[in-house]
Amino acid sequence: RDGPYLLLRGLVRLLNYEVTQELLKQAKGGRGRSFG
Repeated sequence: RDGPYLLLRGLVRLLNYEVTQELLKQAKGGRGRSFG
């Protein structure tokens, strides 16, 4: 019965990937705030 759980995990991974890509883009652009 882990259908929904696996789906949720996949969604979280996708979100994390999107966020990471965005952060990398900002870091390269140098326009965004600096994290850390």
